This record gives sequence, structure tokens and C-alpha cells, in this order.
Amino acid sequence: VCADIRKVGEYKRLSRELRESVKGLIACIAELKALGDCKDGYEALRLLEHLGLDNIGKGIRLRLMMKETQLKITKKGNFMMKLRETGGVVSVCVWFLL
Repeated sequence: VCADIRKVGEYKRLSRELRESVKGLIACIAELKALGDCKDGYEALRLLEHLGLDNIGKGIRLRLMMKETQLKITKKGNFMMKLRETGGVVSVCVWFLL
């Protein structure tokens, strides 16, 4: 009976941990969807495999950081193009990229 009680306790603990993990993954997936479709999922999976990340959550956070960085670079690039079109100074903007 004691062994069964311990097993039930262990199953409850595992169930609780899985629920928390799923909630975290759902939040990460929602963030990825908010950032838009990456269209390079295969390359992202290869990168995660190459890095040997043992936790899928770490991989998702890494992908989010990569996407945010890509968006920032695109935004700054667009800003520089507008400066060029209007005759603004571009050399000042290059400093922000570094």
C-alpha cells in the first residue's frame, strides 16, 4: 500500500510538471505566432540539433531572440534606406547597428 501511495504521489508530481511545461510551451508558441511565420523551420531545427539543446523551451527562446534580432535589423535597414532616399546622413545610422 505504501509503495502504491508513493507511485500515486510521483504520478501527480509528474502530471503537475507536465502541465506547467505545456503552459510554458503554449506561451512560447503564441509568441512565435505573434512574430509571424519564420518560413525556415527546417533550418531552425537543424540549428537546434547542431547546438544540442536538451530543452525545447531553450530552443524556442533562442528562436524568438533570433527572430527579434532579425526584425530589429530589418527595421534599422529600412530606416537607413529612407535616410538615403531623403538625402539624410547614413554614416550616423551605421553606428546604431554596431
